[in-house]
Amino acid sequence: MMAKLVCYSLGKANATTRRNFHREMYGYRDVSCNGKYVYQRKGILGKIKHKKIMDAIILTSPDNMKIVLRHLRKYNAKKRVFDVLTNENL
Repeated sequence: MMAKLVCYSLGKANATTRRNFHREMYGYRDVSCNGKYVYQRKGILGKIKHKKIMDAIILTSPDNMKIVLRHLRKYNAKKRVFDVLTNENL
């Protein structure tokens, strides 16, 4: 099956930008009322099929590439996209 391998870098972005990027991309754990309520907020990758290979390297289907690339463009991330063959069902 054809898949897309995305490698990205945020470069010299400040800590706030990096945090916002990762929260939107991967999701985060939201805690309110001193830990009484805990919610798992899904990010972009929580809604699509993907496999995280390493930090800043994602394997996903060609259909989901538009969603990932749109997010990377929003934060002016440097990116490289490769076509790969895989046995994974993405």
